[in-house]
Amino acid sequence: MWSRHTFGRAIKRLDVVAISHFHEDHAGGVPALIRNFHPKEIWAGAIPDSAEAKQVKDAAKSDGAVLRRLTAGGMFTFGGTRITVLAPPPEDVVRRDVSDQDSVVLRISYGERSLLFTGDLEPKVEQALVEAGVLSRTDVLKVPHHGSGKSTGEAFLDQLRPSLAVISAGYENSYGHPHPKLLGRLEKARATALRTDVWGLITIRTNGRGIELDTNRWHAGEAALPRLF
Repeated sequence: MWSRHTFGRAIKRLDVVAISHFHEDHAGGVPALIRNFHPKEIWAGAIPDSAEAKQVKDAAKSDGAVLRRLTAGGMFTFGGTRITVLAPPPEDVVRRDVSDQDSVVLRISYGERSLLFTGDLEPKVEQALVEAGVLSRTDVLKVPHHGSGKSTGEAFLDQLRPSLAVISAGYENSYGHPHPKLLGRLEKARATALRTDVWGLITIRTNGRGIELDTNRWHAGEAALPRLF
């Protein structure tokens, strides 16, 4: 989710909320976001027959937000950015059950910089993207599936070569995310791992040239985060 409003101001309205997929930990808070920040559009891939999907659709309808379905191959501009949809393929957007396979994968480019959002991208879909040759170098990678051991394979990283790798994981979570093997692969790829379980909220801004990084927590024993790339 993001807003085009001036950074540093209190955000009163969002332009877009993008839902990777409809598992509760990814979509459960979206109705509250819609009610409080009144986005103009909601982006999603597969919209299953689930309680979370129904709540999002009801909230969007009540607030007048447009629900926009994204599928692989889609390309468009928005707010000065270039959006490329890499997944899910069209045949995967019509389903009744919720699956990590539904995850929307978005490449967002602005000026000289790019970001790749992956949701809970499954390894088999990750490999399919690698084999399809649709991946290219990105500055910021949102690491798939909270940094699980099977996510973000070497071939995936070889094609992306990210400078920053953001890992969304709860503090001392029961899954052991991020997995040491995943952290090892990021280190080998020379990608700086940014973990929400260590740094809390992570904010990344770009003017299309530089990348500015901010967090709401400094963790004793960790090296100070670089502020500007």
